[in-house]
Amino acid sequence: MTAYECSKAASELREQISSSKRRIGFFLGAGTSMTAGLPGIAQLTDSVESALEKSQKDDFQRTKRGLSGSPNVEDVLNRVRLYRELLSHSSKREHDGLTEDAAKTLDLAICRTITRRVTVDPPAGVESHHRLARWIYALHGEREDPVEIFTTNYDLLIERALEQIGVPF
Repeated sequence: MTAYECSKAASELREQISSSKRRIGFFLGAGTSMTAGLPGIAQLTDSVESALEKSQKDDFQRTKRGLSGSPNVEDVLNRVRLYRELLSHSSKREHDGLTEDAAKTLDLAICRTITRRVTVDPPAGVESHHRLARWIYALHGEREDPVEIFTTNYDLLIERALEQIGVPF
């Protein structure tokens, strides 16, 4: 896109967003958290793996090796949960070295580790999240439809910012 086309696109976007009759939705991904200094999925995967106790780390690594491509913590967690479901109510069976109890323990350990990693005050702060929340707050009374926000992030930074600014969500 040339500079002129970018300017035109920005102008059109501004016009559409400013209309109180148009529906607005934002899809926020890991980039919003990474700008605040939280880990992306690759860093989170490494962090979770290194934080697990020896037996859980072995189970995590074995499960990860059994996945194709470049698996991340979500892929491992999905597989562990599949094993839990497949092995439910069968204490004598195992799959890929995991029993139902080991899969449950690993699932919980992964989730606890993720929670510890993302429920911190972000190193770079949350000013960008607050800016978005303030903008939404300013629009709140003028719009026919609410601004919709979708996020795939583990952290609650956008929710925290909305809450701190007083935006109902």
